[in-house]
Amino acid sequence: MKAAGARFAVAFLWLRQVRWQRFVQARFLGATLAATVLVQLVSFPAYAPIGAAAGKAADEAPYVGFSAALREAYRELARVEGDLLGADFDRSALERDLKLLDARIWPEPERPAARGLDGPSGVAIDEGRLRLLRLYGLSAREAHPGQAAAAQTALECWALRAELRRGAAAVEECRERFFAAVVALEDALLPLKTPDAFHRRLAREYLAYAHYKSAAEGDQIDARHFADKGLRAAEAQSAMEPEELERWFAFERPELRDLSLWRIRLALAIDKHRVGPLAATAAIALARYDCWVDRAAERAHAAHAAKCRGEFIDAMKALEGDPAVQGGTLTVRFGYDRLALDAAERAQIARAAHAALERNAFVSVSALALPLGHRDIETRQAWRRAETVAAALAAAGVPAERIRVLQREASAREAESGFRRVDIVVD
Repeated sequence: MKAAGARFAVAFLWLRQVRWQRFVQARFLGATLAATVLVQLVSFPAYAPIGAAAGKAADEAPYVGFSAALREAYRELARVEGDLLGADFDRSALERDLKLLDARIWPEPERPAARGLDGPSGVAIDEGRLRLLRLYGLSAREAHPGQAAAAQTALECWALRAELRRGAAAVEECRERFFAAVVALEDALLPLKTPDAFHRRLAREYLAYAHYKSAAEGDQIDARHFADKGLRAAEAQSAMEPEELERWFAFERPELRDLSLWRIRLALAIDKHRVGPLAATAAIALARYDCWVDRAAERAHAAHAAKCRGEFIDAMKALEGDPAVQGGTLTVRFGYDRLALDAAERAQIARAAHAALERNAFVSVSALALPLGHRDIETRQAWRRAETVAAALAAAGVPAERIRVLQREASAREAESGFRRVDIVVD
């Protein structure tokens, strides 16, 4: 015990001799802090202290990369649409996304159903949305911010113009810009071995459709089928042919007839354009035909089948050349104070619907009212007749978004005693 006490006393006396002031001097503390920061920067840069420069970079984060590119692209879109539409342009959606960017949150494309787009255009936009989100999951925004911002802005433009039912050329312009940006991102993030333009685009379309079937619908069987076709197209080791209709079932008779006839025309077009400037268009036609077969066989929602069929026919018109078709006018005549359609009138409407579907055309339904009697009553009756014809066209398969209902007063030369008429024009 005495020995332990003696050792403690010696240690205490030694500690009293140490000059502790040296250890608390500013120079010593500064050197120690600098050494600690240097070691941390070298060994663990992610956990380095945040200084003034780092704080400034954090403050500028919303304006860097994807955020800055998207902000600029959205502002340009708002300017273009605002100049065209004036006070009718609703900026709320774009303003909301810009506020998210201010809060350092990357806005994602809105579901088309939120805009009231539930027809073929809504299905096409939703497929494009999921295709873009898949690329975002592969770091498209971080690796290629400018291209990703261009794709998202083009998708927003596409949805906006479709919602406002702008002209076909205006909608198509945004759609083409979107697919150009998306395919460029896919080429950068998901490179394919084949240099063949036909097989490259075909692989892209099959794989995108397989992803949609899996992610949006949970149809894993068809998703695997089209994913396999996409991988085979990427290898470009075997000829890709349209789906064999005998392998599918549950087709309705008119649909099977149309699919059979179009399959022959598609095979001829692919043989002609597999190589050349229209190779990518031929690939799109093949992918959309197979999509049409899939949707017709499973008797999916009419909008899904109409989307595939319409895009296929548009591609075929580009491959075959769209001849100038004289759009005739079919006239449906109603008796006085009558709104119902008889068998002959329904047959006329069915012919107009078939012509529109064969060309994926717009249909104008124009009601003519005789300038007799009370104007308000005649106007209401004429409009109701036009709506009756439009409903019959939609029931015959024409997408509602491709039907335009118009009204004009008949001139004295057009007036026929005892009749009211509705003109159907396939544009």
